[in-house]
Amino acid sequence: MNNMKKTLLIILCCCLTIGMQAQTTKLLREYQNPKIEGLLNYAESLGREVTIVHTGEDRYVDFSVEMYNDVRYPVDEQNPDRETYERWNREHDERRAKSALLIDSIRNTFIGLLDDANKSYMWDYHHDGVDSMYYTVALGKYNKGEVKEHQRKDRERELEYSFAPEILTFRFYQDAPRYIRKDAPSSKGLGELFYKYQPEVSDSNEVEVDMTELMKEVGKVLKKNKVKYRTLQTVIDSTYDWNDREIITSYSRRAGTTTSRVYDSRCKEETNKILEEIKAVVWNYLDKHPHADFTFINRKNAPQLNPMAIRVYKGDEESTELFNVYVQYLDRRNEYCFLISTSKGNYVLPAGWGRLKSWKNGAKKYYQ
Repeated sequence: MNNMKKTLLIILCCCLTIGMQAQTTKLLREYQNPKIEGLLNYAESLGREVTIVHTGEDRYVDFSVEMYNDVRYPVDEQNPDRETYERWNREHDERRAKSALLIDSIRNTFIGLLDDANKSYMWDYHHDGVDSMYYTVALGKYNKGEVKEHQRKDRERELEYSFAPEILTFRFYQDAPRYIRKDAPSSKGLGELFYKYQPEVSDSNEVEVDMTELMKEVGKVLKKNKVKYRTLQTVIDSTYDWNDREIITSYSRRAGTTTSRVYDSRCKEETNKILEEIKAVVWNYLDKHPHADFTFINRKNAPQLNPMAIRVYKGDEESTELFNVYVQYLDRRNEYCFLISTSKGNYVLPAGWGRLKSWKNGAKKYYQ
């Protein structure tokens, strides 16, 4: 590793240590194993998008991690795109460094759990530049029965466990060599980590998220920051002709009503600040309702902000409700705006929503 890469790795480690100490997002509430909690918080500090499904007492958490090739763009002093290539190389090196740190942390977490495990299995393959990994552990056991184990027929190297309070699994398989670029920096494979906590006795105090109350709490953040808004209501039912091919964001092809507030645009720094405050309020609400049913998708801020920043689901296939924080980058103004919605049934966001007052089955009313 050359000096530049060593320096980058040291800077990354320092930043990550500070970030973890200052972290306010509480990914896990009342989770059983602190080593797993530490890994998930570390993954979030590295920019992983951690999805949490919380159903009464049951929790399901997952995130993905990529590995990257070591190809870099050649930097020619005479090339007019030299500065762009240098920036792309730096970004690629940073992604590679973060992925290496996270995969090492995943491996060390599994090794650290082996003494606590009821059952465990770890398999690594690293040869001629090809990487594959599969780890799984089952922690604890139920009073009524033993942990079950079975071999997958479609993947001979994989064992799967069930009937255990906690199961942690990580699988990484590299892309076939013909799909990995040799002329430019690129991904060379994707890994996924899954965690399940499922106690033997389900809690009877399960409650639903109150979307109206959640919207009210988030509204306080925006009011405090003096962000003005306008409303948008969208309605879709069985009379809508899906052949119209209008560009809309839709949860599914069902009836539904979505009520949204479109907030004034702000600069990137202020948008990030407000978004973090909103995340803290959402987590605070969920912490006050520890037996609530929800799916929380906690997106990290990309350089231009990931538009789907926060999503909280509740309900089943037939009666879905959704709380959604959407951040839109306005290229013409170099600013961002918030769209915060609650919906029942189908979540509908039509094209051109920034100027719309209402939309019902394609019939539009605009703000003047």
